[in-house]
Amino acid sequence: MSLYSPPNDNLVTCGLWTTLISAYTTIGPGNYLVPNSNNQSTHLLKQFQELGFNDDVHEQALAVADSISSLLQRLYFDAKFLTSSNDGTTPSACTRSTLFPLGSNSSSTDHSLQALRSCLQAICSPVTLNPDLAGIGVFSSFLIQSGIAIIAFIALLGLEITPQRTKEVHTNAIITSLVDFHKCQCYFSSTIQITGLMLFQVIRFHTAQAWDRKALPPDIFDLSVLTVLALSGLVPISLTLVCLTRYGHQTWHLIILSLITMALSTGTLACPFIYLRRFGDPVIDQYLGPNLEDLYPLCGSSKLRNNDIGSTTFAKPWIWAIWLNCVIWTISCLVRKTIEGSRHVNLLKSWKDSSSIAGYLNSIGKSSVWPLLSMLTWAICFGFQFNRFSAYFQHTVILQDWSFGQIIAVAVWIPAVFEYFYILCQT
Repeated sequence: MSLYSPPNDNLVTCGLWTTLISAYTTIGPGNYLVPNSNNQSTHLLKQFQELGFNDDVHEQALAVADSISSLLQRLYFDAKFLTSSNDGTTPSACTRSTLFPLGSNSSSTDHSLQALRSCLQAICSPVTLNPDLAGIGVFSSFLIQSGIAIIAFIALLGLEITPQRTKEVHTNAIITSLVDFHKCQCYFSSTIQITGLMLFQVIRFHTAQAWDRKALPPDIFDLSVLTVLALSGLVPISLTLVCLTRYGHQTWHLIILSLITMALSTGTLACPFIYLRRFGDPVIDQYLGPNLEDLYPLCGSSKLRNNDIGSTTFAKPWIWAIWLNCVIWTISCLVRKTIEGSRHVNLLKSWKDSSSIAGYLNSIGKSSVWPLLSMLTWAICFGFQFNRFSAYFQHTVILQDWSFGQIIAVAVWIPAVFEYFYILCQT
């Protein structure tokens, strides 16, 4: 079967057509396509003839050139601007005159292949996100923050069954360091949420302009990272507050910080969903997340970006379930602090001792089912959060992009870890 039959066109034959057309030039008023007379073109055509190419179909090469160029430009606009309309931003490497040079460029057989590489690179390059929100340091910081909260939670549960002396020493060290850690993560997460909300306003402006051209701007993909930002200001914040409340170290200062951070995170989480409703559900399902699926097999990969994790039909119920879980736990901490600070605390204590309902609730809290249920709930929350993180790490984060700000984002957690070991050594 011939390589040059249209049903067999693929990336290989695309490169062959590109190389072949560079050996031709045009003559006469009708721009007839004829082989170039230089030795390089003659040698190239001889190689193609040995592979079975027929000189009589060289006009087909020009038709294929038009088709390939149009296809590549269409793919570029689908990938980068979410539209098929040409608004003048086509890469020069994807134009027909560059991909398939005739006349003065026809003596250079390498030129067209290099142009094809440049065009495919422009098409296949992953969509980049704002490094201030999706840099390697910022995402690493989110993972470290969540990791510290998880380790502290598991350690405190494990210390419940250890000897009293060991329990007191380690529990005191963990809780004391968690207080400063919680302040740090509230300040850090709040700053990130504010930055995300400011970015959202910029994207709204760009989207309004692009939508007039029936397109969506490339930075609309930055909206998808706001989900990850919001989760980082919800899940570890509420879990740490629960740990501090369990051991009586919650203060109004910490609770207010937590509420402010979670309010900002809720805004960051809700804005993309509310705003993109104006474009319709298909736009939301396709573009709110790293989900350019199976669009470019010619790029050398069946998937450029993960589809399942970006689909809002999958993500939205889970996201709001996680949000509700964090809100319920935070409200429980707030209620407990309010009760403990009430002037009627003694009355509440006597009700707790005498009431059958209070006794029943107290027995549930002391049963082994409660810690297991609590661990399962938080495991689901963090599991989904890490699932989102992995999608962005794999497809959009540049691992070598360690700027000063990215390093600071990671180093911000060092004092809390250092304080734990310092207290442990002192005791």
